[in-house]
Amino acid sequence: MQVLDVGTGQVSSLVALDDPNLRRRLMRAGLGKAVQFIGPSWSPSGAYVASWVNASLPVPAVFTGDGQLVALGHPARGNAYTLSWRPGSDELLYTTGFSLEKPKPWVLRQLDPSNGSDRVLVTRSNRPLTTDFSVSPSGRWLALLRWRSDLYQKIVFLDLTEQQQSRSLAFSSGEILAWGTAEQIQA
Repeated sequence: MQVLDVGTGQVSSLVALDDPNLRRRLMRAGLGKAVQFIGPSWSPSGAYVASWVNASLPVPAVFTGDGQLVALGHPARGNAYTLSWRPGSDELLYTTGFSLEKPKPWVLRQLDPSNGSDRVLVTRSNRPLTTDFSVSPSGRWLALLRWRSDLYQKIVFLDLTEQQQSRSLAFSSGEILAWGTAEQIQA
């Protein structure tokens, strides 16, 4: 992964696929050799950058701004694995996706790069399929896109506070929902 300084145009390397620390951590996890970085994303503070690392299985990795690997999550097990930073926080939210061949519950995990803790935040059944998530700008609501069919999707909103309230909104394909609408659902 490289960093481009937009002010000067200078490009510098952040981390290489053959980084010894990355290689050791992947080997210890039984994931083999890194072959590609996917979807790097800076944390809100700018202290960390997260990326999927393709090895025998894709795995989320968090690096410091100078390229030091500080945390490695759980490998993805199928399709639609995604990651996102929690708004206003350096906690990484990621899902290991779903597999139609080996149905398991959909799990959203929270990885804290400051101490390496990795915990389950939300679990949902594998039917209907959950293919994406988004956290509201306030950090309170989690939106899950769940599919019963190509023509019937549902967005489930989960309150991430202690109340764990849930709201849902069904829609047909082609409709668009903005977070402003989602925040108003709680009212």
